[in-house]
Amino acid sequence: MPKKNYLSRTEGKDYYDLYFLLKDNHGKAGIPKKEKVNLLSRVVMADSDLRKVENAANHYIPRESRPNWPAFMKELQESIKEGI
Repeated sequence: MPKKNYLSRTEGKDYYDLYFLLKDNHGKAGIPKKEKVNLLSRVVMADSDLRKVENAANHYIPRESRPNWPAFMKELQESIKEGI
């Protein structure tokens, strides 16, 4: 799958995948700076939108692996910022 298509996805399970992609690559996932700025703008969201992401994603993530979504998204934001 082309990287650009992967980076444009915005479902909860995609945020989960992106988080671990960045963690596994120590924040260096080969994502262009412009795309990182775009990603950062998408992971900063209102609480109501975060609940929608959480509800959609939890169906795909085993119960024991589900994150605390507010803290998880905050950490994802920090991971993206570190790479900018």
